[in-house]
Amino acid sequence: MPYISEFEELLKLRIFAEIPNSRVPFENTKEIISKALINEYIGNIEEKINRWVSVTCIPFFKEAKPIKYYFQSKMLFRDGFYESAIALSRSICEMICYDLIKNNNHPFTDIEQTDIPMFRILLNFLVIPKNINRTSFEMSIISKIKNIDDLNFMKSAYLFDKLKNYYRFKIECGSKNKNLERYLNIFKEINYLEFDNLSFKAHQYLHQIYDIGNKYIHAKESNFIPKNDAYACLEMLTHILHEVYAIKDTIIGGKIKSGYMDFPDICDGMSYSLEAADTPEEALRIYYNLPTNNQVKKMCSIVGVWEGEWKDAIGSNHKGILEFYKEAEKYLCANLKYIDENNINNIECLQIKLFGAYFHLIGFDEKTKKHIKNKHVYFEMELFKDNIILGESVENKSRLMFKKLYISK
Repeated sequence: MPYISEFEELLKLRIFAEIPNSRVPFENTKEIISKALINEYIGNIEEKINRWVSVTCIPFFKEAKPIKYYFQSKMLFRDGFYESAIALSRSICEMICYDLIKNNNHPFTDIEQTDIPMFRILLNFLVIPKNINRTSFEMSIISKIKNIDDLNFMKSAYLFDKLKNYYRFKIECGSKNKNLERYLNIFKEINYLEFDNLSFKAHQYLHQIYDIGNKYIHAKESNFIPKNDAYACLEMLTHILHEVYAIKDTIIGGKIKSGYMDFPDICDGMSYSLEAADTPEEALRIYYNLPTNNQVKKMCSIVGVWEGEWKDAIGSNHKGILEFYKEAEKYLCANLKYIDENNINNIECLQIKLFGAYFHLIGFDEKTKKHIKNKHVYFEMELFKDNIILGESVENKSRLMFKKLYISK
């Protein structure tokens, strides 16, 4: 059976965000995801990544139908389709119950033909303890029930098996939700929460997701906050699916596929494959998404003075001199000299970010160290030839070109 994997770069992004001194791996990883999403979407890339990462937690799952649609629900949330994510999360709750009930004896007829309103019954039946050893049943349950009617009600639901020395739940007693809710209320009152199939928390979460879903499907009010509700559903769903389907052990020799590959229409621009390495050093570089030594050397070869032109946010042409130079023989620095829209000579310090074959030059205010959109330049560039750099403005998508004049000292 194949295992389902999360997109590794998302998991790494969460990890790098929490590790000190991991700014470069974090930015490089985020750039990889941003670049891929540009092929699918144009706007709000930053928001989409933040939403996507916020509901990404578990590396590997067992293959199961609820997992497949869980990935789709996360993509809907990522892209801002909150109500659809909620509706799908609600349906996934039903899938989980149907999946688990197949492995249990039950009093229901044909589960495949069961109507959706049966969800609460199936869920409550699943968690009822089916086999309870004699000591636990008599000392931790029966002896703690104070109400005589509840005591007789609980006793009538279990049959003692002398050979196995445990009390077995009578399956026929679980056919009505009224009875199931009463059993569960008794268990909760005496604080006996050793449920079957699901933990007490997962059982509660499934009901809560279903309640949220019902608010939208059977809407009687309008003062909802879909984004918050969708996030809450996915947070709870992640907990449930981790409990039921997550892989806790190391995977050796197993077939792994990405959970997103079943949805090519919404994952077309992304590569979800795992990259292999020949050496431990190369594996480390790949994991941290760092440029190769050759890419670093190529970047250092651009030291010098370059002349070029570009357009600003309102379409005006600008010409300027771009200089790359080394500081302390170790750090590559850059600045841009040009005449701004007020006909004033301007020198802009630039931050350099290398992303493998291409790099970003980002202008910033020397006092605040902040980039201001459409005030400072933000170029994405690539060394086309030894003496030509091509690229575009990240913020307005206009093309730009610089030609090398000479090597600076």
